[in-house]
Amino acid sequence: MLVPCGSCMGAIESTAPSVYCSGICDRRFHPDCINIESDLYKYLNVISGLSWKCSDCTRKCFSIDQAGLNKFLDVKYSEMSKSLNSMFDNLKAEISQLVKEKAKSEPVKEEQPGSSYSNILKNKTQPAIIVKPKDSNQPVSVTKSDIKSKINPIGSQFSLSKVKNIKDGGILVGCSSKEDNARFKKIAVENLSEKYDVLEIKGVQPRIKLVGLSEQYTSEEIVECVEQFVRGNNDSVNLNTECKVIKIWPTKKRANILQMVVQVDRQTYDVIMKSGGLFFGYDYCYAFDAIDILRCYNCNGFNHTSKNCKNKKSCPKCGKSDGLNHNISDCKTDKLSCVNCVQYNENEKCIEDTNHAAWDVQCPCYLRAVEKFKTDLFSRQ
Repeated sequence: MLVPCGSCMGAIESTAPSVYCSGICDRRFHPDCINIESDLYKYLNVISGLSWKCSDCTRKCFSIDQAGLNKFLDVKYSEMSKSLNSMFDNLKAEISQLVKEKAKSEPVKEEQPGSSYSNILKNKTQPAIIVKPKDSNQPVSVTKSDIKSKINPIGSQFSLSKVKNIKDGGILVGCSSKEDNARFKKIAVENLSEKYDVLEIKGVQPRIKLVGLSEQYTSEEIVECVEQFVRGNNDSVNLNTECKVIKIWPTKKRANILQMVVQVDRQTYDVIMKSGGLFFGYDYCYAFDAIDILRCYNCNGFNHTSKNCKNKKSCPKCGKSDGLNHNISDCKTDKLSCVNCVQYNENEKCIEDTNHAAWDVQCPCYLRAVEKFKTDLFSRQ
């Protein structure tokens, strides 16, 4: 088969010496027509990947300036990024506006009971009366029938808030006020004490931590201030405030500023926590939930004391526990490490932050202990 030479247009036989152009023309040339050296021609047929281009294809090809191309691409990327960010900001603003408009048009939903510490307290701090048969084998249906026959809520003028079956044939009865509970208990003792034990339970009483006193007050003065504040901030007619001072001690950072824990009734708790604090004389005290988690000073764990601890002694700062060779007060570490979080990560295969001291109030292990405390405390009853 004959093909024309790309230079002289003369015929080239298929077996004759020739050079292929690797450019876009894909033509064949006589070696003499393109003045190719004999050694180079020999290498073209021997070395894989070695190619030749004719003058026409060389002129038609173009080279790439890599630096210029990179600069062009950077500019285009920056323009595209700004455009996408602008679109995202506009979309976020539109969504925010739609959420606000929807919130205005829809009625506010009340928080579900049990969804917060405050609501848990509201549902669990009410006192109640237990009526329990002396015969533990008695069915609860008999107990309820006897209570109905002896105590009529309507005729006795008290309102019920809850009635619950309990073990050994007993009934738990809660009324809407402390006075109604007392009235129910009195009637139950008078009419049912022959066959039943009548017991009163006060329920869980919430505690509040108040911080900000600059002078010492007696327990009586603190109770009086709390009662006066609650009366001034509550419209209830049947207000009966309960307050008990549990502890008063100085703050760690400022010894001249005192803090205290008081145990109060549900109504008092609601009023104080809603306001965020109250005045004692000219001192304003901020109010916080008082949740006291028991800590061990030996291993720095929770819910046990060092007296009963069977774990290795650990440092709350550096987290070292195995072969601890320094006193905690002498620890000079620059890198904090929480021994509780380290152990939790090892046991649960997690990657929680450990760069804090064991006593840090934001420690994930401490926060879990707080949530467990709340759950355990308010699930009883």
